[in-house]
Amino acid sequence: TLGTAPGDVSAAGLIAVEHPVLAGRALVGDRDEWLFTGRISTTHQPWTRDHVVAGTVVVPGVALVEMSLTAGREVGCPVLDELVIEAPLVLDETAARQVQIVVGHADEDGRREFVIFSRPEEGDAEERYEATCHGRGWLGAEAEALPAWDAEWPPQDAEALSAEALYTRMADIGYDYGALFQGVVEAWQAEDGVYVELALPDDADAGAFGIHPGLFDSAVQSSLFGEKPDDTLVMPFSWNGVRIGRTGVSRARARLTPAGEAAFRIDIVDEYDEPVLSMEKLVFRPVDRAQLKRAAETQGSLYQLDWIPVPVGTGRSAGVAVLGGLSAEGEQYEDLSALEQAVANGAQAPELVLAAVEAPEATAAAVEALALVQRWLAGERLGGARLAVVTRRAVAVDGEAPDAAQAAVWGLLRSAQSEHPGRFLLVDLDTDAVAEGLQWGGLPDLDEPQVAVRGGRVLAPRLSRASAG
Repeated sequence: TLGTAPGDVSAAGLIAVEHPVLAGRALVGDRDEWLFTGRISTTHQPWTRDHVVAGTVVVPGVALVEMSLTAGREVGCPVLDELVIEAPLVLDETAARQVQIVVGHADEDGRREFVIFSRPEEGDAEERYEATCHGRGWLGAEAEALPAWDAEWPPQDAEALSAEALYTRMADIGYDYGALFQGVVEAWQAEDGVYVELALPDDADAGAFGIHPGLFDSAVQSSLFGEKPDDTLVMPFSWNGVRIGRTGVSRARARLTPAGEAAFRIDIVDEYDEPVLSMEKLVFRPVDRAQLKRAAETQGSLYQLDWIPVPVGTGRSAGVAVLGGLSAEGEQYEDLSALEQAVANGAQAPELVLAAVEAPEATAAAVEALALVQRWLAGERLGGARLAVVTRRAVAVDGEAPDAAQAAVWGLLRSAQSEHPGRFLLVDLDTDAVAEGLQWGGLPDLDEPQVAVRGGRVLAPRLSRASAG
């Protein structure tokens, strides 16, 4: 069962934190680093049930912001300089998730890097140890006074907007929000932005948070007033310059002003114009509905690498150049310099260049591969050609033991592919004989950066959910 009775966190070596989600904090060893822990579920935090997106209970980004600010205040960094969301925190109706915020040491400016994780509270050992990173960012030590409210209320010469129409359209798009997250009471469109009046339901406990997620999220939702009607789901992606003033309010006023494409500045005050929150910039990004479903199904799951067959066209063998002693169909050249010289003398530049690294020892193979990569990137005569580095049993496709030297080549080339997309192709063979019969000219059309050839089949790597075993 998911009990709600508080315990003595000091018995577990923690310092208690007064917060609805975060329960304790601990100093890590002798380092100036902190770990904040807590638990979140639809049972412990029933307000989360009112935040449903595309049929999935999603912990709102404002809650992650508020928890980050709470951790920041505890360590003397009360400003959220930046938070970038990496993955949504989704909940189901039966399981709780443990929440962790890891706060790093203070740099010379007093700023601290932090990361937000969650993991399943129940399940087998492997499931409980599988953490999901939801966001990372920086906390700042400098806390200037929140700006004073300088707007008339209600704003003069502004057009009244319908909160009812806003929530009807949001529900049609896929934001199935309950009463706690339908806090917009009145709204106006002025020349400089959108002005809204906000209120929580009477039974909401606003005092438990720095700012209640329902009130905060209702202000964020108001950015949709100015959007064109369509069915695009958007969610907050990055938050910058967030500071909290007065806490525990249940009624507030907010002003949203544009801060770039799909971005807004938000200022919130209470009903007496006392500053509650100031945020310099909030950026939205579209979200795929299927992504939320996958996150709900696989959050905290383990994955494995599978190799699936992919079809290869015939291509054009005339577009292939082969370096060194590699046995493959194409124009043969002693090395890369010889190929470049031929092109300089009028030969047609190939579309694909094949090369292999033959060093038998891992370090020497990596050094040779690095030299090949650097030489390729420095050359200018071959234009848009791709370099296909051919390895032999560098990866385990069917559980076989990889060759250590060739695996080092594979690893180095994967790094090069990340730094220079589209310039390199990796092809792993099981036997030399395969190279002679392979349709090399068709590989660039696959749009696969890495392939393995086993038993005459061309395979590409894919992540799949691992079985219970």
